[in-house]
Amino acid sequence: MKKLKFGILSIILVLIISISGISFATNDTSSDLQVNNTNQTSLASDLYLTDDTIELTQNVEGNAFLFGKEVTVSSQIDGNLVIMADTVNITDDAYIDASVFVLAKTIQFDTLSSHLYAVCNELNISSDHGVYKDLYVLAKKVSMHGTVGRDAYIYADELSLSGNNSVGVIKGDLTYSLPEDIEFPEGSIVGEKNYSKKAEMKTALDFHEILLHFVNAIFAASLIYLILKFFLAKGLQKSSSCLATKFGKVFLTGLISLIVIPIVSVLLLFSKVGFVLGVILLAIYMLMLAIAPYFLSAILGRRMANNKTQTKVIVEYLITIAIALVISAVSIIPYIGFIVGLFISILGLGVIIYNIFFDSNKKEISQN
Repeated sequence: MKKLKFGILSIILVLIISISGISFATNDTSSDLQVNNTNQTSLASDLYLTDDTIELTQNVEGNAFLFGKEVTVSSQIDGNLVIMADTVNITDDAYIDASVFVLAKTIQFDTLSSHLYAVCNELNISSDHGVYKDLYVLAKKVSMHGTVGRDAYIYADELSLSGNNSVGVIKGDLTYSLPEDIEFPEGSIVGEKNYSKKAEMKTALDFHEILLHFVNAIFAASLIYLILKFFLAKGLQKSSSCLATKFGKVFLTGLISLIVIPIVSVLLLFSKVGFVLGVILLAIYMLMLAIAPYFLSAILGRRMANNKTQTKVIVEYLITIAIALVISAVSIIPYIGFIVGLFISILGLGVIIYNIFFDSNKKEISQN
């Protein structure tokens, strides 16, 4: 159950990261799949579009990246198609030679592609359309009335392979997770069916999970504090003062960084010359997000202890651990935990980024 869910997400992430090094050229055709493309205007490069409403009718001889509220694609894409939107409509006039990656609320897929990776509320694949190779879906409702050339991996609340006068066909294996198993039309699954019951949303942690959560928080906060205190003492003091005197700038820096860094990373990953840099930037970003709560705990511990001599380091350390435990406790509260955790991550990320790149004051900051 959980393995399928996290497997789909992991595959999407790994493939997005490695996409620029993979060849997706596809020359195979199938009588089960039909395409109607009459658009002859081509763009001989990658395409990046951001708008509330996007209607792509121009053929693209590279990759296409589309970010908006409503996205419609009615052209041929020689590379990969990446879309983030509320509503996505890939029409019968479209054809994607490589793979499609979509994050959206609703997806209407009336086209052909090599692979489809979708995270959405609802996915509809019409008859006579589909993918030549594999289908990966994480959704609430999936209506697959077309054809999957190889295997399908589906994690959903609802799954249907039969529609009005049409039956979807999966020519390979179907690995799926639903609340309850269902019957499929005869002949719709050529390979094997691998079912697992979809896990119910867990609302509370048990005692051992809570204990482990707190132990991890103590260990992580201790490690970050010791590194900052004994190897980056000036940086700890500088960050402490910066948080107190430039809170607004720090928070804004964190918010912008939270949004901009992953976008820049993905753009670099899809470029031919910036792939390695994109991987490094994304790794650093994930590391900074991971340590942000504990970095912030150390800074607040420094300010609250307000120690000016090395003999009071134990007080500073204990306050740091206490703050880390409070943050950890709040983070496991449903709904509230996410909001607080997001605020802490933005603030911690902002302190790190601001001190590295924007605080150019070389004068040693006096202790507060």
